[in-house]
Amino acid sequence: MKEQSGFGGAVQGQPKSHRSSAISDRPPAMRRIVKARTVTAQDVKDRLTPARLLTICRDWLPDGKQQGNWWVCRTPWRSDRNPSFAVSLTTGHWEDFASAEKGDIIELAMRLFNEPFTKVMDDFADMVGMRRA
Repeated sequence: MKEQSGFGGAVQGQPKSHRSSAISDRPPAMRRIVKARTVTAQDVKDRLTPARLLTICRDWLPDGKQQGNWWVCRTPWRSDRNPSFAVSLTTGHWEDFASAEKGDIIELAMRLFNEPFTKVMDDFADMVGMRRA
């Protein structure tokens, strides 16, 4: 008697080519559900408006201030006397002018909160109204 495994719908005794774990093997309704749940970093970044980025900067970097389209503050992971860190309120990219480090808002969250990428993406997806599977 053949047993069905709990992962991927693989059936013991059948060759790999007959296992139905790929999205394309699922019924059309299930393919739409799986596809709709996939949220990429770019999807999240596209939903981060300048107003939302300003709110994030005010919360995460409270010692800074807005200067044009930038949030300027001291580098959060180093003890600075003068502001040498800036976050673009239009793109979400940041730069530490003292060390020449650069990144995007997702990398900033990972560094500030010491969280893995998947946790940060889940939090951002919730923040911008996208559920992540």
